[in-house]
Amino acid sequence: TAVPEAAKFEEITDRTARYYDENGQLAGYVGVSSDVGYGGPLVAATVIDPDGNITAVTVVDSKETPAYIKKITSKGYFKQYESKTVSDSLVPLYDIDCVSGATLSSRAIGNSVRDVAHSIATSELGLSPEKAKLDWQVGIGEIAVALLFVAGLVFSRVKKLGKYRLVLLLASIVGFWMNRSLSSSHISALLLGYLPAPQSNIIWYLVLIGAIVPALITGKNFYCTYMCPFCGVQEVTHMISK
Repeated sequence: TAVPEAAKFEEITDRTARYYDENGQLAGYVGVSSDVGYGGPLVAATVIDPDGNITAVTVVDSKETPAYIKKITSKGYFKQYESKTVSDSLVPLYDIDCVSGATLSSRAIGNSVRDVAHSIATSELGLSPEKAKLDWQVGIGEIAVALLFVAGLVFSRVKKLGKYRLVLLLASIVGFWMNRSLSSSHISALLLGYLPAPQSNIIWYLVLIGAIVPALITGKNFYCTYMCPFCGVQEVTHMISK
C-alpha cells in the first residue's frame, strides 16, 4: 500500500481521501487519477502530507509495456516528486521531467499526479497552484510525421508514384523509433474520453487524424497502405525472403 501508516481513511471525493494515524491525527492525503499512456489508461496514486508536500507516487494500474515502467523507475523519475508540493504546476516537460523512450508513460503519470495534487491544494489546503503556460512543442519529430502524412496523401492520389510506395513505408518505420505508430491505445483513449493536451502531443493527434480522416473520406485504408510501420517491416521481410 502507498500509505502503510494509515489507520483510517476519510473520503473527500470519489478519488481523494484524508488518512489518519493510530492516534486519530491527520497524517496526510491520498488520491488516484488516470491519464492516457502509450498502452492506454494509466492509474497513479499520489500521497501528500498535511503541509502539501508530495511524499510518494506509484503506478497502481496500467496497460503499459512493463519495460517502460521499469525504465521510468530506474531513471529516478519518481524521485523528482520528493521536492514538489501541491502548489507547483506539476506539468510534464515544464517542471516535471519525462523519461526519454517512455515519454508517454511518464507524461501520463505526471498528469495524474497533478490532477490529485491540485484537487487537494484547492479543496483542503486553500492554495492556488501555479499555472503553467504551455507552448506548442514542434520539433523534428512532429515535422517529420507531418511530412510523411503529406507524402502519403500525394502518393495515394498520383498513380505514377505508386512504385515508390515501399520507400514511403520504409520511412514510416520511424514510427517504431518514436513509439508513435497507431495502436489500440488511440482508440481506447477516444472511447474512454482520455484526450492528451494537444500542445505537447501533436504527433499523437497527427497519427490519429491521419489514420481515421482519410479512411472516412475515401473509404480506403490509407494508413495501412502508405504509413503503417508494421506494413513497412512486413514488406521488407517479404522482399528479403524471395
